[in-house]
Amino acid sequence: MYKNLILLIFSLWIGLLGCSANGGIPKNKLNSAQTQQKSEGKTQEDREPLFKTKQAKQARGLGKNIPGVDDVTAVVMDKEVFLAAKVTNFHRLRMRTIRKEVHQKLKTQFKEYKIHVTTDNKLFKEIESVENEVESNQPNDPQKMKKKMKKIHDDMT
Repeated sequence: MYKNLILLIFSLWIGLLGCSANGGIPKNKLNSAQTQQKSEGKTQEDREPLFKTKQAKQARGLGKNIPGVDDVTAVVMDKEVFLAAKVTNFHRLRMRTIRKEVHQKLKTQFKEYKIHVTTDNKLFKEIESVENEVESNQPNDPQKMKKKMKKIHDDMT
């Protein structure tokens, strides 16, 4: 009887220790990680995105050279390339292979970038609107544009 009671209390005690709020990390380690993050400056999401028009133009040129691609729009933000290809008529039957071919060409040219390729018409228009705004050198709100590009990325997957 006493063994069962002691075993129950011990297991509850172990269970409560495992469910602590900081996951068993000492407080001084938590504080040092937080101060280190603050000392690095703004986080990835807080800083303004860097749009690269030269690389976007280069990506558009590579995309247009693929057989079956009628039109291309591209935005290069930070270390990511967003490219939308317009495929029409008979070539729509080969959309998957066209996407793969465009992705492969971009991957060889932009080795350190993440590549995102789509053939969706709606996403083409959205990327084109961002591209036009970036090329006009008047992005109204860079953070808003970054959120828009994140939404486009989410819609691509």
